[in-house]
Amino acid sequence: MILGRNTEERLKNCVFEYLHYRIGVEVWSKLFSRKIILDNNIRFCENSNNFAEDFGFMVKYLLYTEKVEVIPFYGYNYYVRENATTQKGKSLVRLNELNEISKDIAITLRCLMDDTQEYEKNEGMLHFLVMYNQYLKLYGEGRLSALPQEIDKIEDIDWFRKSTKLTIKNRKYLRSYLGKSNADRIILLSKFCLHKNWRRYCLESTIYYKFFYREDDTSQR
Repeated sequence: MILGRNTEERLKNCVFEYLHYRIGVEVWSKLFSRKIILDNNIRFCENSNNFAEDFGFMVKYLLYTEKVEVIPFYGYNYYVRENATTQKGKSLVRLNELNEISKDIAITLRCLMDDTQEYEKNEGMLHFLVMYNQYLKLYGEGRLSALPQEIDKIEDIDWFRKSTKLTIKNRKYLRSYLGKSNADRIILLSKFCLHKNWRRYCLESTIYYKFFYREDDTSQR
């Protein structure tokens, strides 16, 4: 799989192949070039709970490599035990940890992009895609109205707001990249994250229901 010979091409393929989980986010299932890691000082992001640090590492690594090879061999059996350590934290919302990973990825992206405008467009998009998994978690559990309370727990709230505003600002870029429907969902949820009257917006916005609830999913309303 060719990722590209420049940052823009790699970024596009990183978004579609990696952030959409087509090649997996875990580092344990991959072999890496030691030279790429050392030459570009790629490191794991340290956050308060050591959560998803391989996720940030992989994004940074993919921004420096031209291609990846994927083989049709699993070679690994994953057993899920109810009381295992890996299962205990799955009920927690990790917006704070992912916000730290977003900042860490942005440092790498800034080094690769000299043009400030291009950087801001892509930084806003990557920030949302990094955070999206946890938004989806709340939605899937029927707890999206709890998002304001979870956002209040983010330590570097200024970074979160700045990056979320960049997402909203670059609506046209998102549409060209991800398509109108996906981009509009992103913009709507980003506005929801910054809206002052969270609960009222959630309850009264017909646009919100149109984009985030299926017609047959009336139980969420």
